[in-house]
Amino acid sequence: MSAAETTKKQFRKYMIQRIALYILVIVLIVGILYPVGWYMMRKGEARLAVREAKNLELAMHLLAVEAYGLGTDFYDSKTESGVSRQFEDEVRKYSGAKGDFIVTRWSEEKNRPEAFSYMTDRLVVRYFLDRETTQAQWTVDYRLPLLEWKE
Repeated sequence: MSAAETTKKQFRKYMIQRIALYILVIVLIVGILYPVGWYMMRKGEARLAVREAKNLELAMHLLAVEAYGLGTDFYDSKTESGVSRQFEDEVRKYSGAKGDFIVTRWSEEKNRPEAFSYMTDRLVVRYFLDRETTQAQWTVDYRLPLLEWKE
């Protein structure tokens, strides 16, 4: 082998190593940035859902006070959402909530929800008001439909 061929082989080997290094660096950067970006997107989505649920809770409380003033019932356990039909659309309108909600527990003394769930396309926000400490607890879960059954 001549010196020129040896130099060409060394140069080729050097270039292959450089390209492999660049590919490795790119794969590592994408492998780190993609999960971080995905996590930040989900966290932002969860914060938006909690904000909508808090607006929903406030709208329910204010409309319940209005219903009390009108002498009608706001809470109705017979409906799907737990809110009487005449106020259900108003709750959605005033809160700006795009998802569905279900009131699971209502406080007659405080005239406000003690527990409800708010569902968006991907998330479920659960609200729970502790009776003793009167502290609100908000929980956000990712909604993962496992099975859809139609007959």
